[in-house]
Amino acid sequence: MKMNRMKIIFIIISLMLILGCAAIDLTTGHKGSTPLCEIHKCEMHPEHIKVYGESVYVLSYIEIAKINFPNHGGHLYNNEKVNTPYERDIVDFVCPKCHEGYKKYWSVKRF
Repeated sequence: MKMNRMKIIFIIISLMLILGCAAIDLTTGHKGSTPLCEIHKCEMHPEHIKVYGESVYVLSYIEIAKINFPNHGGHLYNNEKVNTPYERDIVDFVCPKCHEGYKKYWSVKRF
């Protein structure tokens, strides 16, 4: 009896870890042609993006990102975009030109 209870607890914890750590796919349900970047007017593609860190410490960056490279990949801060979940990786559409701007911005030491 005790062994069965331990197995059940182990299975529940394992499932919680597996499902809780999975990336949230924001591209699910997209229909039609590949979306275009509103800034660069080029096709975007789905990409896995890490989400972590507080944007409150880099408020000036958030404004620059929204204007110059809103559809970048790589890393997003928590709440950088309206639909960005807290501390969860996502799959979202990425513009190659936005991502190049993002990489160029962070190639210079900022802090």
